[in-house]
This record gives sequence, C-alpha cells and structure tokens, in this order.
Amino acid sequence: MIEEQIRWADSISLYKKSFTNLSYEYKLHKRHVLAINLRHTQNVDNDRYARLGLDLKSEFNAYKKILFVEQRIRVQKSWNEQNFLEKYYFRAKWGLAWRNSSVSPFINQELFWDAQNSILMDKQRSTFGLVIYISSQFRMKFFVRKQRELNRNSPDHETIIGIGSHYKF
Repeated sequence: MIEEQIRWADSISLYKKSFTNLSYEYKLHKRHVLAINLRHTQNVDNDRYARLGLDLKSEFNAYKKILFVEQRIRVQKSWNEQNFLEKYYFRAKWGLAWRNSSVSPFINQELFWDAQNSILMDKQRSTFGLVIYISSQFRMKFFVRKQRELNRNSPDHETIIGIGSHYKF
C-alpha cells in the first residue's frame, strides 16, 4: 500500500508536513494483520526524516458487519537527514469505524510512549474523520485531530487537519 498525506496545524492556512508512506501487510488471521511501513516526511521548515514502523492491527465486528472496533499497536523509530535516531515510540491506538460501501466515518484515540527515555506517556491524540472509497484499491481520508503533549511543564496543544490518499496494490 502507498499513502500520501498533507497536514495543516491549527488552521488550514498553516502547512505543517507532508509524507509518503509505503507499507506491506501480512494477514495473520481474518481479523489480525502484521505490517511494516517506511515513511518519508517533509516538514514545513524543510526538515526531512524517515520512519520505520512495525504494526499489529486487529478489527472486530461490533454490530451487523458495519460497526467495527479497531486497534493498532506500533513500534516506530525515526531518523533525521543526518541519519541520527530522533524518536523511538511505542504507540497504542483504538477506535470505532462505521463502514459501508462508499463512506466510513471513524473516531479514534492514540497514546504515545517515548521508548528511549522513559516509560511515561509522551503524547495523546484524538481523531475524527471520514474515509471515502473511490474503488476497492483507492480511498481518500479526511480528518481533524486534537493532539497534546503529556508530562511536560508547558505542553503543546495542536489541532491538525489532514487529507490523504491510499492506494492498495
């Protein structure tokens, strides 16, 4: 699967970053997937970095094959342009998705732990969005995300608006 995404921070006029994500998924069971992904990101200040992640994703039918409970556990490492390890996170995400053949609204919650420095939670995200299925292989995603840092004296709070396209090979 390949994904392209653009994100804006706090208002649609403030560009934050864009990225390209390439991933490979292996179906362990009808409800469980193991995935590896590689992401190239370019920030607003022209900083670039690469990220490697390993995911375990699951989904469970909660109601009549249209309401799904989803979860994802991710371990990720990020490197800057000089090839220095910048971030090493453990992430847990869970949410609900209402699926039909053309449109799928979703809501999810995600927590980040800094795996390099501590076992304390580092960041929290809440996301609401909409996926539009163009075909069985191509979809568009639109979302609004509230993100805040945790365990800091003056934590950042940010609202992120994003749009993305996903193509499955």
